[in-house]
Amino acid sequence: MVVRLLFGLLLGLPVLAAPLPPLEKAIPPAQALPTLEAALQILAQRGLEASSALGIKVQGERVQVVVEAEALEAEAVAALGGEIRHRAAAHGLWEVLIPPERLPALAALPGVRFVRRPHRPQPLGTQGVALSGAAAWHAEGLRGQGIRVAVIDAEFGRLSQALAQGRLRHVVAARDYTGEGLEAGGGHGTACAEIVQAMAPEAELVLLKIDNEVQLAQAVQEAVGLGVRVISHSMAWFNTSFYDGTGVVCEIVRQATTAGILWVNAVGNFAAGAHWEGFWIDRDGDGLLDFAPGVNVNPFEAEPLKPLGFWLTWDDWPTTDQDFDLYIVHVPTGQVVASSTTTQAGAQPPIEHVVFLPTLPGPYGVVIRGHRVTQPKPLELFASPAVKLGVSVAESSVPTPADAPFVLALGAIPWPRWAGGPQAAYSSQGPTNASRLNPARHVKPDLMGPDGVDTFVYGAAGFSGTSAAAPHGAGAAALVWSAHPGWTAEQVRSWLESAAVDLGPSGKDNVYGQGRLRLPLPAMSSPSLSHTYAHAGWQLVSVPTLGERAEAFGTTLWSWNGRGYEALPREAVLEPLRGYWARFSAPQTVTASGVVPTTDQSLALDRPGWHLVSSPWPYPKGAIRLARGEQVLGWAQAVAAGWVRPTLWGYNPANRQYFPAETLEPWQGYWLYAQAPGLVLRFSYAARGADLLEGPMPSAGEAPPPPPKDVLPEECEFFAAPTPWRGAGALRFWAVASAPIRALKVEVFDLSGRRVWEGGAQVGELFWHGEDALGTPVANGVYFCLVRAETEGNRTYSDMLRIVILR
Repeated sequence: MVVRLLFGLLLGLPVLAAPLPPLEKAIPPAQALPTLEAALQILAQRGLEASSALGIKVQGERVQVVVEAEALEAEAVAALGGEIRHRAAAHGLWEVLIPPERLPALAALPGVRFVRRPHRPQPLGTQGVALSGAAAWHAEGLRGQGIRVAVIDAEFGRLSQALAQGRLRHVVAARDYTGEGLEAGGGHGTACAEIVQAMAPEAELVLLKIDNEVQLAQAVQEAVGLGVRVISHSMAWFNTSFYDGTGVVCEIVRQATTAGILWVNAVGNFAAGAHWEGFWIDRDGDGLLDFAPGVNVNPFEAEPLKPLGFWLTWDDWPTTDQDFDLYIVHVPTGQVVASSTTTQAGAQPPIEHVVFLPTLPGPYGVVIRGHRVTQPKPLELFASPAVKLGVSVAESSVPTPADAPFVLALGAIPWPRWAGGPQAAYSSQGPTNASRLNPARHVKPDLMGPDGVDTFVYGAAGFSGTSAAAPHGAGAAALVWSAHPGWTAEQVRSWLESAAVDLGPSGKDNVYGQGRLRLPLPAMSSPSLSHTYAHAGWQLVSVPTLGERAEAFGTTLWSWNGRGYEALPREAVLEPLRGYWARFSAPQTVTASGVVPTTDQSLALDRPGWHLVSSPWPYPKGAIRLARGEQVLGWAQAVAAGWVRPTLWGYNPANRQYFPAETLEPWQGYWLYAQAPGLVLRFSYAARGADLLEGPMPSAGEAPPPPPKDVLPEECEFFAAPTPWRGAGALRFWAVASAPIRALKVEVFDLSGRRVWEGGAQVGELFWHGEDALGTPVANGVYFCLVRAETEGNRTYSDMLRIVILR
């Protein structure tokens, strides 16, 4: 984790000229209505004049809110003077217009869980046709014909003019869910549609205007019904999850992807000062978060009369009793100018949201108060991209829904430096968050697109931001799909990622993803590839082509997740660099119809331990290279460095024994054991062996520990990294066992045997920030750590690890 101190801690961050006043809740906890957001309770008391300060939309004499409930009767709402505008019953959401004074009564209706302000998408704001290679596709007659692309956005200003100018030629449907008028507001969505049309001139466009999550759900339903194949969404959503790929917006997006749509999203513009994350730390016990040692106020500069948003959440979804409040203060006076102080008492979501309209220029600051905190929760703070926080974090600055693994997320490279980067400083960086609901972290972005390009809407000033990058990816997907109309969304995505030009560290990384978007002219079809598995029973399998589904094997495939086996659904897309278990009742011929990769391939090994791997080409073990950070080693060097064990193990179904493999063959899977974290396998297309052939099965040899039907033997391995730890980010402790880990405990001791810190987690990993039990940073030196893990099988394991701290 890189923490940017924009003002410089050594030079001194701005300090308050006056002390902070007592930071109290706007609604005392004893008076807080548990099913009504505090901002709405304030509105009910103060009336419509408070709506603008709270960021609440007003229509006539009524305000727009979202009701979370199992069901909501229109008659009951009408009796309160309200109206249900939109429904997303599958997600338990209703958009309601209601007089503000009737909000408490709405929150008291039977079955209502919570009434709150709507979540609103935030816009993320051509030369790309030539830069990406799309022009060559157009010359070959591949122009996106037969593919329908939806642009879902919050504004389509100047749409009529763009149509009249010929910038948009194939708009087949447009819908305004907001009631404001399709062309009311700015031209963000129109510019996105321009880029899609420029990339795929014959693609049909569907334009859908929304301004909250209920309307998003309806727009997705309409897109599915209209036969849309690609959705372009250059918007960010906040406070719907812990940015871990879960939550209501991600579930709405999943409905689209489950229906076979490729969802392309901007990754976000929050890496250059508009994001902070960290654990709750209050070293001096004053009830205020320490953003850095001695820093309770995270400063920023603001221009007058330009509204700013701030969104705070913490890892305690979906409801919490850990109570945090969010304040904006004027630094020279210490005056609180905006706040969000919902009482979280166990039934409320872990969110606070401030809309702030500065009346004066100058320094302001963010303050987070822990009103009732019994657990040191991880916190996430996002701000409008115009905000440059004094203490900010670039990593893990990916908002929803770009954080979902089933979304193709694009970062931005300014088009004048397209060839080699670097990326736009604001382009959000991964990884996605791990949380108590989803411990997996994913690399983001997935690809990079150009920004700063010319559009009719924005003119020569250029359309900047990852908002411009995403529609380049959506238009590219339409081109690929028009060339391969029988492909699935995953096949299109796999092709785009495999064709990308790698930038930054080798392989997929959290700045550039797979690299910059590139559209080499395709081989229009690959000859069908077939392989016959000559023996019944268990065997390790793979597929050498991109985008094949598990159903091609005609039997259940099993993947290894580091702890056990998982059955893959029939529609799961297979990766040619991974192996799988299959059990055939008779000899089986499998035919693939996708494309064999013709570019270098990389596979991230996300943990130490056993991995099932493969290669799309015959590939000598000695030609495999491994990367760890900036260091790249050949196979023999990696073995000598202790990164991997020396043997790759294949499996011979004829005698049910393992054998040491010197060459990875297509269609086969192999066991590899990684001994170090953060490894990336690299396969060079130029170093591949002969064409795809079915070679003879090698003779059997010694079998490694993992058998074909069971999990690892009873064992548990423990890890701590990085060591030495130099003070950046956190020390991570984790364990890998044969059964899922349900608890982890760590005790840290100095060389005298004195315990300096202990912590626990209900998952298999735990983070430590190098502080003792009182929050004081420990001294540099060597420490011993007793790590204990408890698995779901009620087995307990422990080990002693050694770490070094060198700040």
